[in-house]
Amino acid sequence: MAVDFRILREFGLVYVRVSGDVTIAEAKEAFRDHMSHPDCALGQKRFIDLSAMTSIESNPVGMMQFLAMMADHFVKPGVQTLMVYYAPTDATRSVAHTMTRSWDVSNFVVARVIDDEQEALQLLGLSAKSISHLLAQAA
Repeated sequence: MAVDFRILREFGLVYVRVSGDVTIAEAKEAFRDHMSHPDCALGQKRFIDLSAMTSIESNPVGMMQFLAMMADHFVKPGVQTLMVYYAPTDATRSVAHTMTRSWDVSNFVVARVIDDEQEALQLLGLSAKSISHLLAQAA
């Protein structure tokens, strides 16, 4: 499993790529690393790319703990965060919907699940035609 992130300050965006088989412990560790990064800032948009994820650990208690950890970071008065989950398969959409349901009652996070790469980028206000194009622009 790998959870990699890249903060693209020039776009006000955090690109998160999840690949392989994911455990909740690994996801928590990656999130902590991301939150402690010096370029991490409140209000940055998030593009969560699940296109290479194959599975996620079935651990409802661990998932709730992970979502609570995320809420501790994102629930801040006066700050709203847009999270777009790029989930092109049935399995990844299921995971993404589990993650986004926790934000349904929140005004702090607007979370969307999109199965088309270009549409996901457009929703984030980006003109790049693909993720690889976006990352090349940021390099």
